[in-house]
Amino acid sequence: GTNERDAKCFDMYRVFYKTGEKCLDTLNPGDVIGWKTEDESFEIRAATVRNAEDSSTTIRIRMSADLVSNASTPAETEWKDVFHFPYGEEGGLINFCADGGRTGYLTSSMGRETTALLKVDVQTGETLEELYAN
Repeated sequence: GTNERDAKCFDMYRVFYKTGEKCLDTLNPGDVIGWKTEDESFEIRAATVRNAEDSSTTIRIRMSADLVSNASTPAETEWKDVFHFPYGEEGGLINFCADGGRTGYLTSSMGRETTALLKVDVQTGETLEELYAN
């Protein structure tokens, strides 16, 4: 990402290495502090947001980033707040699973004293499996 459009935030670009051409992929609305891609399609699918008012963290997900090549619907390309971690709680999306990005690996300290590794449904936020906790 680069901050050439706005010095306060980073937008994500695709760079074509053969030509050096750069085109805007995902515009930062101003509150995103990190991005995640889905490995199979290499699309920007998750955004980590820090709330300036209460220092909480939110993970936004979109099911697809491209209306044309994936024949997605507009609802699939819209960002949805799926995971929320209040101040003092730890957590974040580690990666998408190799199932077309329908599930993912998430760390979370919500409701526990330590952080656990969870497999989650990235569309609903539902915990599907606790993979590790100590």
